[in-house]
Amino acid sequence: FDKWSYVYYTLGESQAAVPKAAEDTKLLKNVPNPFQSSTTIRYQTKETGQVEIAVYDMLGRRVRTLVDRKVQAGKDLQVRWSGNSVGSGMYFVRLRTESGQKDVRKVVHMQ
Repeated sequence: FDKWSYVYYTLGESQAAVPKAAEDTKLLKNVPNPFQSSTTIRYQTKETGQVEIAVYDMLGRRVRTLVDRKVQAGKDLQVRWSGNSVGSGMYFVRLRTESGQKDVRKVVHMQ
C-alpha cells in the first residue's frame, strides 16, 4: 500500500460523487417502456426556465400535458404518466423549453 495510490483512489471517489450538470436539454429513457398502467418519464434541462412536456398520439393530437412550469437547470427531473385515459398504442412525448429547445421520445402503452 503506497500513499500515492491512496491519494489517487480517494480523489477519484470524491470526483465521481459530484453530480454533473446537465449538458443538454433532453428526455431521458422512460421506465417501463412499453408500459401498462403508468410510466416514469425522466428529463433534464441545461437552462432554468419554462418547460412543457406533452403526450401526442400517432395523428399528432395532444392527449395530455404532463408538465407546464418553470424548472431549475441541471437537475434530473421526472414525471409519471398514467395511460388509463388512452387506448393501447404508440405515443410521442415531447419536451419543449421557452428558448425553443425540443426533444421527442416514443412510448408504447399496452392494456
